[in-house]
Amino acid sequence: MNDKTYDLYTAPVTITVEGQLMEGYAPVKTLNENLVSAPTVIADSLASLDDADALINDDVTSSVMLQVELEDGELVCYSGETRLGSFADVIDKLYGKLILLLELDDADTANALAAYIDENKLEDLQVASTDRDLLRSFRDQATTTRASLILDQETLTLEDAYEAVGNTNIAKAKNIIIRQSAATKEIVEEMQRRLMSVWVLSDDTVVGQFKAIQSGANGVITGEPEQLGNLAEIFTGRTITRRSFIIGHRGTPANAPENTMAGYIMAFEDFGAQMFENDVYLTKDGEVIILHDDTFARTTDILTNTKIPDSVFTNGVTRENCRPKDLTLEQIKLLDAGSYYGPEFAGEQIPTLREHLEYMIGKDVVMFLELKDASDGIEKACMDLVKEYGLEDRVCAITFNAKSVPIALDGMPTLSLGYLSGVGSVDTNNPMVTVRKALNQVLPMNTTFNPSYGAIHNEMFIEQMQGRGMTLWPWTYNDRSAFDWAIDHGINGLTTNYANWAMDYVFGAEAEQDAYTVGTGESISLKATGETNVHDIVTYDTPEIVVLDGEDCINVSGNTITGLKAGTATVTLRVDSQMNDKTYDLYTAPVTITVDGEPSEHMLTVTFPNTVELSINGESQTIANLIGTYKDVVMADDALELTFTPRVEGREIAGVTVNGEAVAEENFDVAGYVYSAAMPNADTTIELGFTIVDKQNLR
Repeated sequence: MNDKTYDLYTAPVTITVEGQLMEGYAPVKTLNENLVSAPTVIADSLASLDDADALINDDVTSSVMLQVELEDGELVCYSGETRLGSFADVIDKLYGKLILLLELDDADTANALAAYIDENKLEDLQVASTDRDLLRSFRDQATTTRASLILDQETLTLEDAYEAVGNTNIAKAKNIIIRQSAATKEIVEEMQRRLMSVWVLSDDTVVGQFKAIQSGANGVITGEPEQLGNLAEIFTGRTITRRSFIIGHRGTPANAPENTMAGYIMAFEDFGAQMFENDVYLTKDGEVIILHDDTFARTTDILTNTKIPDSVFTNGVTRENCRPKDLTLEQIKLLDAGSYYGPEFAGEQIPTLREHLEYMIGKDVVMFLELKDASDGIEKACMDLVKEYGLEDRVCAITFNAKSVPIALDGMPTLSLGYLSGVGSVDTNNPMVTVRKALNQVLPMNTTFNPSYGAIHNEMFIEQMQGRGMTLWPWTYNDRSAFDWAIDHGINGLTTNYANWAMDYVFGAEAEQDAYTVGTGESISLKATGETNVHDIVTYDTPEIVVLDGEDCINVSGNTITGLKAGTATVTLRVDSQMNDKTYDLYTAPVTITVDGEPSEHMLTVTFPNTVELSINGESQTIANLIGTYKDVVMADDALELTFTPRVEGREIAGVTVNGEAVAEENFDVAGYVYSAAMPNADTTIELGFTIVDKQNLR
C-alpha cells in the first residue's frame, strides 16, 4: 500500500488428508469397492520394520498383526521369528498409519503393555490372545483397547462356536480369530449372529484366501495382502458374502400386534427373521412379562376390560397409568393384547418371558432381550430364566439402561450385550470423531454399538467401525429405502417392524457338490442352489463358473466344464440374488475339479439315419446298419474312423451334421463321409445326420 507491504491472512481453511482423519487413528482401507462391507485386511508377516512402508502405502492393508514380548523389562515386537524392534520403535513407525493388532502370550507382557498404553495415552489399538483370562485382565486395565480371542482348533462344531462366543464375552472381547480350516460359512455366521465379528487366519493360497472371503468373515489375516488384493478383482459386480441379520422388532408390528406370541411366530416362521426382539418388565408378583410401554393402555383393552375390577386400581393407580408392577401375572393375563390390532387377533395375551423361551426350544432363532424395565431385579430374573431353559447360547441382551449392563454381565458373563444409546449423529466433516466417541462409549462397557440407524448412516463411519472389528446393530428400520441402504452397506443386523421385506432374500449360494472328477474330454454341467430367509430353495441351473486356479486343466463354457489334461482345478460359481430393486452377486464355496488323465475303456454310441451305411476299417456293420445305432467299448485316446456312404446306389451326400452341428462342405465327399477323432476318456454318444439326394439333383 503506497510504499508499504503488508501480510494478509485468509479465514481458517480445513484440510482433510484422505485416510488420516485423526491423530492416532489409522484409516481402514477397502479390499474391493464391489464387496458389500468388504473384509478388513490384516497383514501378519514383516521381514523388517521398514517393510511396513509397503503396507502403509498399498490399497488394501488396514492392520498389521505383531507379537509383543517383554525382554529385560522392555516391550519388544516380533513378526513371527523376526525381531522388529522395541514397542516404542513400532509406535513411532506405525501408530496412526496402520491399526496395530498385538498378540499377547503372558500376563507380565500384558500388564506392561497396559501400563505403556495408559502412560502414553494411546488409542485405537487391539490385542489378541488364545488366553481368555489374560485378555479379561488386560481389558480391566486398558478399557478402551479392543480385544480378540484366538481359537487354535483346526475345525469347529456349532457347539464349539457357541462356547467360543461365551468365552469371548468373558474375555471382554467382541472379535474372534479362527483358522481358515474351521471357517465354514455356517460357523462364521453363527458367531456373527451372536454379536461377534470374525477374522480368519488364511493359509495364503489363492483358494484359501477366497474361502476366507466367501465364508463371510469380517476380516482376513494374511501374509500375502498383495495376492489377496489381486484375487479380490474377481468380484466385478456388487457382491454380498455376509448375511445382514433380520431382527423382528417386537415381532412384526406391521403384520401382527406387537410383543405377542402371534407376532413372534409370524416374524420367525412366516417371514424368516433370524432373530426377534422383545421388551421385558417385572410384574407385581415378580414374573417377567413382555411389553414395550410402561403402561398397558396403548396395546391392550385395560381401559374397557371388565375382567379386572375397578377395585384393583387404588392409591393413585388408574387404568390409564397402570404399570406392570401394579398387577399380578394372573391379572395381566386377563387383558386382551390383540383386539386393538384386529379382530383376527382377539384374545391374544401378553406373553411371559418364560413362554417366549419355551417357544424357542428346538428352533433356530436368537432372542434380542431388551432390559426395558429399570426396576431392581429385572436383570437377575431374566438371566435366571435363560439359564433355567439352557438357552444361554440363544439369547443376547440389549438395553438403554447403563446400570443394567454390569448387572446382567455379572449374572451371565457369557452374554452378548448391546448398548442402545448412541453418541449422536456422525460428524460428516470428520467421521473419525464419531468413531472415537462410539468406541470410547461401548468398549469400557463390553457391549456392541446399537444406535438409532438415522444417526449412523454414513459410509465412512460404518467402514471405519467394522474394519476395527466392531459390529453395528441399529434400530428401527421402518423406511424401505433406509432398509435397502443398510443391506447394501453390510449393516450387521437390522431391527425392523417389517421382517417380511427380506423374506425372499438369498444371502448365500451352494454348489450341488464340492468336488467332481472328470476324464480328459469329458464334460460336466454345474448347478447351484440358494435358500431364502423363509427356507425356500432357489435353483440356479446356469451359474457362471469362475476359475480360481488350475485353469490349464479345464475348459469352461457357460456352466459346463470339460477336462483338458490330468490335474486339479478349483472354481467357484457366481449367481444373482435379487433384493428389492438391487441385484447382487453371490459366490459358492470353492469346488474342486479333478481331471483324471488315465485312459480307460468307455462306451461309444453312434446313431445315424437309414439313408447311409456305416463301415469300419472297410467292414460293413450289418447289425448297426439295420438299427441305425453302433455301440462298442473303446479305449480312451484310440483313433475312431467311421465311414458313411449312401445306402442306395445313384445317391450322393449333400450335407452332414455331427451332434447337431453342420460339417463344412469341404470336409466331406459326395460319395462318402469319414468321421475321425480320438475316443474321449468318457462314455460318448455321436449323433450323425445326413442329407442324401439323387445325383442329378446335384448337377
